[in-house]
Amino acid sequence: YVHSFPTMAGGWSLPELAEYHGLQDVMSISDPYDWMAGLYDESALIKMYALADAVVNCGLEGFGLATINAQACLPPDETVYNSFQATNISSVQAGTTVVSGKRPAKVLRTMCRPYKGLLYLIKPRGLFPVRFTSEHTIKIVDGKHLRYQLIRNAGRRFDYKYREGKTQEVPLEVNEEWRNASDIKMGDYVILEKPEIASNKGYTIKLRPYSENVTKRNTVSRSRPSEIKVNAEIAEILGWYLAEGSATMSQFIFDLGSHEVVNISRLQHLLQKYFGYVNLRKPSRGNSIRLVVSDSRFAQWLKGTFGLNAREKRIPSWIVSELPTEELRAFLIAYIKGDGCITLKRGEPTVSISTSSKTIAKEIVFCFARLDILPHITHDKRTAFAVIQGRISFQRDRYLIRVDGKQVENIIDGYVYNKIRKSRFIELKDKFLIPVTTISIQRYEGQVNNLSTESGEFSVPFLVHNCGTPVIGLNVGATPEILKAG
Repeated sequence: YVHSFPTMAGGWSLPELAEYHGLQDVMSISDPYDWMAGLYDESALIKMYALADAVVNCGLEGFGLATINAQACLPPDETVYNSFQATNISSVQAGTTVVSGKRPAKVLRTMCRPYKGLLYLIKPRGLFPVRFTSEHTIKIVDGKHLRYQLIRNAGRRFDYKYREGKTQEVPLEVNEEWRNASDIKMGDYVILEKPEIASNKGYTIKLRPYSENVTKRNTVSRSRPSEIKVNAEIAEILGWYLAEGSATMSQFIFDLGSHEVVNISRLQHLLQKYFGYVNLRKPSRGNSIRLVVSDSRFAQWLKGTFGLNAREKRIPSWIVSELPTEELRAFLIAYIKGDGCITLKRGEPTVSISTSSKTIAKEIVFCFARLDILPHITHDKRTAFAVIQGRISFQRDRYLIRVDGKQVENIIDGYVYNKIRKSRFIELKDKFLIPVTTISIQRYEGQVNNLSTESGEFSVPFLVHNCGTPVIGLNVGATPEILKAG
């Protein structure tokens, strides 16, 4: 589609150029008098520009707000996943990788521009909401088409109909499509693809780069191996550290409740097996037991890999992309024991986790998805202060992560779920279909960002399309709203 004068004195004859390049059958030119008279409104122009593979602007004046708005975008604080680690989209650089469905994809370019207009907030059930400009396209499955199939999903790889008291496997007819954020309706399904493991070789912790910081007093670190292969037991230790651990320059520490006798014994055994001596201490205040290990190299590696404190902790990308299934399950079970619990409700077990780290709450979705589990995440907003046993305590917001139903089979050994019930999502062999439960519109003025990947899409964590139409200008002055020199 060409939105221009077809011929102009001193310019190019667009019909002749199209015929020369063999494009006359796939190109159309708007009536210049119609668009000069204002017969095309701004929304129509935005849609036309968004459909184009590229917009070429040859003039010396700006190409207008409609073309800028065709560049679908997200606010700078929205989250993408740089190799399965949550990061703001404004921090992503060309040449790095972001998650694109099952695996990371290389970022070809990034884009930033000012924007004033409406944002559409899309919230799938059990996930964080994401804001988009109206023309940003999202991969969805039409909810109306799925609902008439009377789906009852028991949380496994098939979807179930309840008929005459028996469970029958019924393959779904799923038609995926791209749809603008402004056109998505409540009940449509977004798509979260299950990540693939990059290699079955596992992961090896390399401590040699931290050897320079080993003090002369800490001779124990020097005597230990400089590489540690992550097996199921090491993964269990790391899961406990994510939940209950902290580190100084020379020690790493675990704080567990004094009533957790079994967990303390198990963790002490693992730490003695791989790190030697473990010092058990009882702090002067509180009812906790502290397990302390002196190893400056491993302590510094833990701080750099998992973060400094509870609110800043994160899950390293290799946990998702490189750990085999057995090690990943051991890591998650230990984390559940530390920051969560398993409760029974009407005879059904529910896995519940509470964390103050929003980053963990976002990243753990991919960990569970590797095990065919889709967690349900909610934000527990708390007042700033509370009175507990007569003392004033500062409270932070919590993020609650829950797994229940048949999915519990995938994380708890020996548990079999036999009941049939309607699920809150649809699980297929390689992806989850998650219904949209909240749509709202917000006014926004500020910077928006976007990026392009080799695969043409990226995850937020559900799949969305690359940024909108590339704009090509022959002169920097032709596109002052978006282009920069070079």
